[in-house]
Amino acid sequence: LTGTSFGLLRSSGGWTDAGISFSGPMMMIGLEREWRMTWTTMGLDAFKFVNEERVASGEWTYIDEWRFSRLSPST
Repeated sequence: LTGTSFGLLRSSGGWTDAGISFSGPMMMIGLEREWRMTWTTMGLDAFKFVNEERVASGEWTYIDEWRFSRLSPST
């Protein structure tokens, strides 16, 4: 998928509290979609992001979620 996907996601609101959302057009395996990626911090040592797609009704539907954490927590 990395060789066949591209897009331009922008954040209209910037960082709010512990997160930021980006949305915009995304092309993946030849299909054009409206995409949203929401990043959320989970303390100093972890964060996650959720990918969503806008469907015909205008609602956002969940695609997947990725979580990342530091191997050695900060002190």
